[in-house]
Amino acid sequence: MCIVVAILLTRTTLGINLMLIGTNPPRAAVFAGIRKERMILYSYMLTGVLASIAGIILSGRTNAAKSDYGASYLLQAVLIAVLGGTNPAGGKGRVLGIAIALVALMLLSSGFQMMRFSNHLIDFIWGGAFLILVIAINASRNQGR
Repeated sequence: MCIVVAILLTRTTLGINLMLIGTNPPRAAVFAGIRKERMILYSYMLTGVLASIAGIILSGRTNAAKSDYGASYLLQAVLIAVLGGTNPAGGKGRVLGIAIALVALMLLSSGFQMMRFSNHLIDFIWGGAFLILVIAINASRNQGR
């Protein structure tokens, strides 16, 4: 799956345009001839399709459908993206970095489950890790000024 996403983002026109809009100031994308509004619409459409596929998989796994089933995965998803090298303030991320962060976080999560940590404690640990990462990213960005 990671290979497919990496190819989609680096080898197709849609992926390259999405990366340009996400990493450059909006004016640069307009000067390059990219229709910013259309690319944003495409990104929302792609996100919706992928979220619906994830919802179908999750409801099939639990044999039920509820609107807040994915809420427990939100913090983990954002933490994986930041650990993978994506800047929360906007910028370029790498699929390989996100894949490595995903494996590391899932190994930690499995370890926490084997040690019988409560779900609340695990969420607290993920939130603390995210907070530390954001503070470190902001400190390193401000240090370069």
